[in-house]
Amino acid sequence: SNSNEPKNYNADVERNFLEACSTANEGKKDLPDATAFCECVWTAVRENFEYDEFKALDNTLRERVGDEKNTPQK
Repeated sequence: SNSNEPKNYNADVERNFLEACSTANEGKKDLPDATAFCECVWTAVRENFEYDEFKALDNTLRERVGDEKNTPQK
């Protein structure tokens, strides 16, 4: 079966990253401009990680954030 999952960095991957990053960082008082921050992070990611490394990291973060959301607070 063919998957619609991207195999490399493309415009959709970039857009999804920037949207998720900006949403996660909106309103942080130590971050005056979430969009500029996220664009800088995106540039660093593309320059320092192969796409497969990025996907592995992204998957790990999604799993861990999901675990944190489902863990009862003390």
